[in-house]
Formats: sequence, C-alpha cells, structure tokens
Amino acid sequence: MKQTFFIFVLLCVLLMSGIYFYALPKAEQKILDGLASLGINNAKIEGTSIHLTGLKIDKIILDQDGFDEIKNLNANIYWPDFIRTKNIDKIVIEESSLSMTAPELRQSFIKLGKFDWSTLTRLSVDALIIHNVTLNLSASTKALRFTGNFKLRKQNDFSVFSSQIKAAQYDLGFKSQWQGKVTKNNDSVTLEALFEEVKANNKLIEMNRGDGWLSYIRKNNTSEISGQVEAGSGKIFKVPAKNISLVLGHENEGYPILFRAEAAGNEGTILTADYMYAHDVQKRDFKAALKIGNLENFLQTLKQENLIAEETSLPQLDTLETNVKFVPEKRFSGGPIPFDVVAQNGLNGTFLIYPDSFDVRGSLETEPDFLKFVKNLFPIPDENIVDDVIRIDGNLESLISSH
Repeated sequence: MKQTFFIFVLLCVLLMSGIYFYALPKAEQKILDGLASLGINNAKIEGTSIHLTGLKIDKIILDQDGFDEIKNLNANIYWPDFIRTKNIDKIVIEESSLSMTAPELRQSFIKLGKFDWSTLTRLSVDALIIHNVTLNLSASTKALRFTGNFKLRKQNDFSVFSSQIKAAQYDLGFKSQWQGKVTKNNDSVTLEALFEEVKANNKLIEMNRGDGWLSYIRKNNTSEISGQVEAGSGKIFKVPAKNISLVLGHENEGYPILFRAEAAGNEGTILTADYMYAHDVQKRDFKAALKIGNLENFLQTLKQENLIAEETSLPQLDTLETNVKFVPEKRFSGGPIPFDVVAQNGLNGTFLIYPDSFDVRGSLETEPDFLKFVKNLFPIPDENIVDDVIRIDGNLESLISSH
C-alpha cells in the first residue's frame, strides 16, 4: 500500500514537473502570441502559478510604460491534450485596462477596415471571457472612459462574440450591446450593435435620451457599414433643437454621414450637414446648410436663451439660408481645407481650416445692413473689419471642448 502511494506521488511530481518545465512556458507563449495577433506586441507576464487544471497569471503588462494591463487571468487547460494540440480550453480575465489618445484611436479605426477577423477563430482558446474592461481615451482637453465586458466562443468553422460597452460621463453617455460572428477563413463577418440612453454635452451639440444602431457586414472582399442615432431633443450651438439624427451609410464612392436637426419652437428652421468620406481624398465632400423659416422668431429664441443681445436687430430679411461647401479644387497638397460660404442676400467668401491645429483663416464679403446683423451675432473685433470685408482669424477647438 505504501509502495503504491509512493508511486502515485512520484507520478504526480513527474507530471507537475513536466507541466512546469515544458507545458507552462508553451502555454504562456500561446497567450502572448494571441495578444500579438491582436496587435499587442510588448506584453510581459508577471506572477504565474500552475495547477492540475490550468494556470493563473496575476498580471500581464501590455505596453512598455506599464499603463495598460490585464489582471487575474485564469486559463482552464487539460494538460495532456495541451501537450498534443497546444489548445487552451477557456481563459477568464477578471480585469483589463487600456489607454489611448485620439490619434491612436483614429489609427485603430483605419486598421479595423483591414483587420483579419479570422484571427479570432485562430486563437488557441475555445472560449475567452473578459469581465471588466476599461478604456481611457484622452481627447483634446478632456478624458473619456468606456467600460464593458467581452465574450468569445469558437464553434466549428466560426466564432461568435458579444460585448456590453457603456460610458457614464457628463460629456458622453450611452449603453450598448454588441453581437458578432466571423468565419474561420475570414470570408464572412457580421457585427450588430444597439445603443440606448445616448447623451452628449459640449459646446457644439447636446443630445438627450437618444438611441440608435450600427451594422457592419463583410463578405469576401467587400464590406458595408450603416448606422443611425436619433434624439428627440437637445441643443445645437446652445440653440434648443428637436428631431436630431445622425445617419451613417455606405455607397460605392465611400461612406456618407448625414446630420439633421430642427430648431425647437421654430417651424421651418433646419440645419443639415452632409459629409462623404472616401478613401480617395479627391472624392471627399462636405456641405452644410442652415435654413431659417422665420428669422424674427428664431432671433427671439436666441434672445430668450441669452445667446445674443436684446438689441440685436433684423436685417431686411424674413427668412435666411446659409450654405457652406468644401471646395477641393482650391486646396493644394497637404494644405489647409478650403470652404466656400454663401448667405442669402448678404454674405459670401472663403475660409480655410488647418487640420493639425484647427486654426481658421479667411475673409467674408458682406453688405452694410447685413454686416451690422453679423456683428450683433458674433463678437468680431473691429480690427477684423475693413469696409464691408470680415477677416476670419480664430480656432475651432473651443467648439468641441468641454463646458
């Protein structure tokens, strides 16, 4: 009996030694390889312990600075099968934190269009669960935080994944649910998302209790993306608005983004903005229009909201229409982005936006009666006006900054 027990203990010791010296490094490398396939190349494992049914990692540092990390990773591994197949049954991550700047986020979206989604099906794990994911985004003068979770499960020739993501801040808030499916050979990818309780608060737009959806489909070498967010009320440039909507679509030339909003309490006053994003820079386009059905009523609303002075007077107009349009033929390579602006019976000119700094430069020509009206609406320094020409010299960054 003692001899049998001794042999059993010896076999357990040999098994654990084999796992520790051979299988454990292989399992750790598989986890690092999986992170590398997702674009995380500098990960470093700290604090690994093994047991008969798997391993536990206290921390994985994801970047060279140590800001991004994974905590408490538990991997279920049937060691005899792993030695043969190098496959992990399940990984459960209790906590993960990531940080990103706005330029890095833009680059990530660009890479997303070229991402090999079948990487998710080729991961050496049958199931992946991440309970607490935190993304800290540093943008302009503010920081945004997104939290959520993620689940991935492999099923024969495809993988299914789901996630819940939310933000709960003054500047941005929403709750969302995501569902996706990708085939093993990457010839089909579907991603669907639903949004609720969408809110936004900045100097450009305020949105309350919005909802929406997003859809992404890729088959073979073609992809389509569409989506929509709607809110019944909010503000545009502090002006009360209703029926606010943002629509994203897909056409052969690129991706049109359409924005619409109506002024609350001012029938016939509509703001529209259409942007065409195309891979070919020459085919990108932007145009916006503000149509005011009753100028007197609209100015009264601005006065009630303390957006303009009480003494602001009307020009000789009952209605007003202003159009802004991107004019690519006026742009030289790498230079600022030019726009033409025309207001009904009173204003026309060109201004330039410098994309790196958001500086705005240009000039607008107007008429004396309309010039007085414009000066009442906007704080234009006297030195920026010569005769009936207004010199534009400012920066747009304050429009998207926090209150």
